[in-house]
Amino acid sequence: MTTGWFDRLHTALNARGWKPSILQTRSGRLLITEHNARLFAIEIDGLDHNALWHDPTHENPKSNAALIGGDRLWIAPEVAYYWDSLELARQDPGGNARNPPQVDPGHYTTTHTTDQTLSYHATVELTDSRVDKSIRFEVQRSFRVAQSLPTLPPEVRCLSFALDNQLTLTAGDDGALAGGWSISQLPTGGTLHCPTHGRATSVTSYYDPFQDRVEIDDTGVRFRIDGQAKVKMGLPAETTTGRMGYYRETGSGAVLLLRAFPTLPGEPYVDVPIAAPADQRYGTDVLQAYNHDGGPNTFGEMEYHDPAIIVGTQPQSRSGTSVTHALFGPVDQIKAVGETFLGMKLRLI
Repeated sequence: MTTGWFDRLHTALNARGWKPSILQTRSGRLLITEHNARLFAIEIDGLDHNALWHDPTHENPKSNAALIGGDRLWIAPEVAYYWDSLELARQDPGGNARNPPQVDPGHYTTTHTTDQTLSYHATVELTDSRVDKSIRFEVQRSFRVAQSLPTLPPEVRCLSFALDNQLTLTAGDDGALAGGWSISQLPTGGTLHCPTHGRATSVTSYYDPFQDRVEIDDTGVRFRIDGQAKVKMGLPAETTTGRMGYYRETGSGAVLLLRAFPTLPGEPYVDVPIAAPADQRYGTDVLQAYNHDGGPNTFGEMEYHDPAIIVGTQPQSRSGTSVTHALFGPVDQIKAVGETFLGMKLRLI
């Protein structure tokens, strides 16, 4: 099945010189650009819109929208590289944020391509604004078609892919650090389900209070994405099971994005809240969720971190592989598949 939005997006990105490529699967297509090595769109047969979020103005080749969408590689910690100072971050996180061009869009080149795999490479150099320390590293980012979940009902469509990120240290000031951080931007109107080992006792708040957007029970944490407040949540590596799922209902069924990712308690995860002391170098969170406050054209995010590379310590290379299953089908059947995968009840909050 071919849907107009996907082809318009592919045509526009190609005209803009972003070098889009398509990975075809049995149940849909993935649209990936060399620009930012970004998974821009997931098309699932039967679904009339992107399973991820993208700014719809990007379907116009002349768009200059600041927000893009899709799944991208970010570099942690946020407090080090996305504000010019910790003071500015605390004064106005949204108004003072900036995207380092070394990260977004980055300077990626295609290193490998087949009908099932795409790989990209970049060299990145960043300076930690908190301590004025620089780090230089190589990035390898790869996408490949993966096996779908087994024994699915025939009415459920499933598109599966694996994502590999690798950071390799090449130079820097002693103690400088960088961690790989995968971020999928999501349409609003759904709930992110984050299963845990028992009831979560440590849930980090990074920005505004959660209010009623977070629900905790003995099986996991639910995070509502409504695009109405700047809210970010984190779960430590020892709490999460290494799985998460974003559930959203449409007029014709339900969409579910399931992701399995590595968790390594005791390894150095480095993202910390803006309220953390300036000398706090390490956090604990591997899973994060974000709710944006961007008005009518807004989004949420499902995120996970890999441990950091640190100048002066081993290892000098860190990698992580996640697997994502994008599903669309009848509500009851999608819920059953998701609850089996996640081990918690799916519901909107």
